[in-house]
Amino acid sequence: MRHFGKIQADLTKELGWDKSRANFIFHGKQPYKRDKINEVASWLGIEPYELLMPPSKALAIRELYKTAERIVQGQPAFAINPEGERFLPTAAPPARKTRRTGT
Repeated sequence: MRHFGKIQADLTKELGWDKSRANFIFHGKQPYKRDKINEVASWLGIEPYELLMPPSKALAIRELYKTAERIVQGQPAFAINPEGERFLPTAAPPARKTRRTGT
């Protein structure tokens, strides 16, 4: 939910859930039930299994599928950016780690 900019109140407003159910789901206190998983996944526009993995991994898997589909359709699996480097059209640039020096 955090990845999509959703908050607990959105569960109550957009899905019509009561506050206690939204709170239990949001904080992982309610056992997972198929109908609720499907409802939340549909609301977020993702597949149910994607709720069980970090968003970065789910997005990487989606990109892998898109690339495979492009290859099957005879399209290039990647594009060339203006600097002449290969990249996946929807891939985000890797995050840079900052180095800490001293204390």
